[in-house]
Amino acid sequence: PSSISILSTGISVQAGGLLTVIENKAEMLTCMTRQSNPPPSISWILGDLPLPSTNQTNSREEGSSKWTSQATLRHVFLKSDLGKRLQCVAKHIAYPAGQNTTDARLDVLYK
Repeated sequence: PSSISILSTGISVQAGGLLTVIENKAEMLTCMTRQSNPPPSISWILGDLPLPSTNQTNSREEGSSKWTSQATLRHVFLKSDLGKRLQCVAKHIAYPAGQNTTDARLDVLYK
């Protein structure tokens, strides 16, 4: 894959940047990769804890043999997640280490 990014409400989060979420609210986040062949396997990690993706979709890019892949995470974040690192991990044979990651630091809004 040529790129990997985390999206919140359709807007890309800068790698290593802040991702603002609301405590006790189900948040929907997407990890997207582009320009891969074959599609990668995408997973999520919060701190050191693997999180389940709700699904991964792979679609061919128009006029290309490459793939765009998206994995959606539906998760309820807690106050204790404040400052934790949320990672999207794409496993693919083309990466020298076998995988590539992007991440964001959580800013959890709470009462």
